[in-house]
Amino acid sequence: MTDTQEYHGKLVTIERFILDQQQAHPEATGTLTNILYDMALAAKIITSKTTRAGLAEILGSAGEENVQGEEVQKL
Repeated sequence: MTDTQEYHGKLVTIERFILDQQQAHPEATGTLTNILYDMALAAKIITSKTTRAGLAEILGSAGEENVQGEEVQKL
C-alpha cells in the first residue's frame, strides 16, 4: 500500500505521519525526524502567534520608517 492510499480520507497529525515514515525505514537514525518535529512545532507557534496577532496588538504600523522611506509594520 502506498503512503497516499494509507492516509487517504484519514485525519493524521504531522507528528504521526513523520513517526510512521521513520518506522517504515529501519535504517533511519531519527535525526531527520527530530528536525521535522522541530519545524512542525515552529510552524504551529507561528500560526498561533499570527492568529492572535490582532488580540496582542502586534498588527499595524510600528511608527517607524525604513531606509526606503516605507512605513514599518509590526508583524
